[in-house]
Amino acid sequence: MTQTTKPSLKDFCEHFINVEQNNNLMQFESDGVYLWQACRMAIYYRLSQSCGVLEQPHQASLKTPPLTKIIKLLRTLVKVIKHRPSFPANATPSTLVVEHPRKVFWNGRFQDVYSLEIREQLSDLPCSWFSLDPGLEHHPEYQNNEIKLPPYWIQTKADLLGKLHFRLPSNTRLQLQTLSAVINKNFNTDIISTNYLETQLLRFKSLENSYLNLMRRLNITTLYLTTSYDNAALVSAGRRQNCKIIEVQHGTFSRFHLGYSFPDTSHAPKYLPDIFLCWSSQWENRFRSINVFCNAQAHSFGYLAAQINAYKGTITSPFKLVVISQGVVGERLANLILENIDKLTGLEINYKLHPGEYSRWRQYPSLVKLAQQNRVKIIENCNLHALLASAQVTIGVFSTALYEAFELGSKVVIADLPGHEYMEEMISDGHATAFFDWINSLPSSRSSQSTLP
Repeated sequence: MTQTTKPSLKDFCEHFINVEQNNNLMQFESDGVYLWQACRMAIYYRLSQSCGVLEQPHQASLKTPPLTKIIKLLRTLVKVIKHRPSFPANATPSTLVVEHPRKVFWNGRFQDVYSLEIREQLSDLPCSWFSLDPGLEHHPEYQNNEIKLPPYWIQTKADLLGKLHFRLPSNTRLQLQTLSAVINKNFNTDIISTNYLETQLLRFKSLENSYLNLMRRLNITTLYLTTSYDNAALVSAGRRQNCKIIEVQHGTFSRFHLGYSFPDTSHAPKYLPDIFLCWSSQWENRFRSINVFCNAQAHSFGYLAAQINAYKGTITSPFKLVVISQGVVGERLANLILENIDKLTGLEINYKLHPGEYSRWRQYPSLVKLAQQNRVKIIENCNLHALLASAQVTIGVFSTALYEAFELGSKVVIADLPGHEYMEEMISDGHATAFFDWINSLPSSRSSQSTLP
């Protein structure tokens, strides 16, 4: 795979899996850590961005200037010293819920809607339980029988220790140097440096140790989380604590989502949960088709069900179109709409940004030009489900919001951009239409009485 070409996401994923299998990377172990497994998704994103398959989210640079690193390190050190919280001790067996960092305003406050039902069920029990809330930085909060703890100190400590590369023995550094060479050679890049791998290994060891000490102090026997592929050290700590580990679905997945898809079934991955709770039996079947290592179970997603019940049947505007942006294809999606703007005459285009794009969307040249159109509205915070329910058509690439748009009665159109492979099944089932098939079906001129196909 060369950098002179831009392969499709499908081709890239197939090459990624071949490199993984041919070099036995799933079994690569250094200092007790299966580092390729622990960093698999992070490495996938870095490589896919360096090869031009996906965009760097919000045009962020993959390389940080040295002065910025020094300033960040000093700030981290101050925060570690100043804001270390005291965690309570607990004698009876208990549960820990690690909340998703993205919060939604629901029932009068911002909260993690993915773990909401689990937390509501735990709140009905007579015993105390714990949650790690990324929104907290300094001190625990007590809400009825829930004790909310700040993970900030754990993460900040790991960021700091991840810089201390001199702590690694020479044989470990040699192992990581070999791994770096294998990866970079197969992807014709230098983005996965030995320095990067050393940082990831040190961060993992720090996180695992901190989480394990916390779980022992709290006497945790059951662990809930929402993104195991971003929390390998947490899962590893849970294993060492002999916890029952349960992941709650937080978004879409497919055979191209390498956080969950493991084609090689000869070796079980080390950092997956025991149980994966899916939003429905359809999602359960889809998960089972790409992952044989977790016990997938259907589990209701109460928040989404409530939103669909509230807004399904909303009278749609025949000229209202919603575009769902995503950071890894943000510029390309905006450019696609801009290139076809003349075919969208008379339509109100509501361009919904991903939360990570709110402060950065002006770095997308095509979106800046698109925003200059009178009938284009750039949307940040809003009631997403009310917006989707009122739209005749919703355009996107592989956002979970596209499934929600379908459930709310909006016609779903999939843009042929990297990641559209996630939605192959949705198109083949007749629940979505490819972008160019849809746009070529539009009449060349529309009267005020005509509607979108």
